[in-house]
Amino acid sequence: MFEKLLVKENVPLRNMSSFRIGGMGRFFLPASSVDELRQALEFARDWGIRLIPIGRGTNILFGEGVLNYFFVKLSGELGVIEEEDGLLKVGAGADVSRLVSMLRDRLSVFRGLPGTVGGAVKGNAGVRIGDVYVNFMDVVERLAVMDEAGRIEVLYSKDIDKGYRFADVDGIVLFAWIRPDLISDFWGIVPQRVVVEPYPNAGSIFKNPSMDVSAGYLIDLCGFKGRRLGGAMVSRVHANFILNVDDAGFDDVYSLIEEIEGVVFERTGYRLEREIRIIPNYAIGN
Repeated sequence: MFEKLLVKENVPLRNMSSFRIGGMGRFFLPASSVDELRQALEFARDWGIRLIPIGRGTNILFGEGVLNYFFVKLSGELGVIEEEDGLLKVGAGADVSRLVSMLRDRLSVFRGLPGTVGGAVKGNAGVRIGDVYVNFMDVVERLAVMDEAGRIEVLYSKDIDKGYRFADVDGIVLFAWIRPDLISDFWGIVPQRVVVEPYPNAGSIFKNPSMDVSAGYLIDLCGFKGRRLGGAMVSRVHANFILNVDDAGFDDVYSLIEEIEGVVFERTGYRLEREIRIIPNYAIGN
């Protein structure tokens, strides 16, 4: 039944993450169609393992050793960008940067946003402009989503619970229909992006606790800039970034994350919420 699927076994994950950290994925498939994705879900059920879609890996920390999951990267028809009924139908596997380059002025506010459209939807990625957050879901009219049984449902953005770095979307995002006019007040605006030291990283580790209090400020306040653990180091430029400065391993980064959480709570009373996606090879808290 699965003979047409080009499933690979024991695939290195470190090159699938901007952190350049990770062991081996038990199974991996570049799914190029809705049908292949359905078959992949059935394959995962038969093996009794979880299927995990991944994009460009710009917000992931993989564990080491063998991670007993079925990793799927959306491609082919699931990465297309095309016009449909006056909207842009965008595959979840398409890079956000590619979408932005096609609509330079109208989506300029998302320039520099890493990752794929599927990831941007799930995490409601965005940027702060003045005293407001402009989020990716702000330009989404509707989504096509596949559940674990392979059924497809269309969800309208107006009906989805969402907020800062959050969108309540269950299942695997297949396509998003984009309406740039929904953020016309921000056309032509290009945000300033944080530029840290040139080492592998996965962007912001924590969400900002509020509009007035940033995670980076709290971490800096607790003296973590430049703090090093093994091959991992907190950026000296922006304390909400952890860098892989010398062949860091999962435990280096994860232990540093836990240390930051504990000290920030003890000294400031704020419980930092992780923005980064952590996929270990063993059960951990959070």
